[in-house]
Amino acid sequence: MPYRTSENLIDGLILTFVDIDHVKRAEDTRQLAMEQLDTETEERWRAEGQLRRFSKVFQEGTVSMILEDRHGAITEFITIAIPGVGPEDATPS
Repeated sequence: MPYRTSENLIDGLILTFVDIDHVKRAEDTRQLAMEQLDTETEERWRAEGQLRRFSKVFQEGTVSMILEDRHGAITEFITIAIPGVGPEDATPS
């Protein structure tokens, strides 16, 4: 914005500065929260998948094991039957 004299001549410039530190901190906090939520969501999906696999053991009477290397790549998949466990062995309630 120009600075004008009493004779209406431009004699300078007026600059306005606004502190946006609080906005930047809020954006950083939001970003960290979103990253944490993504991590927790991924962990929950993984836990729910494990729970589904465990419940399948009691429904079918089998155990499946997935062996992974340290990078998470599946190296082996094993399924074995458990005698005495399965829907045909359930007692009616």
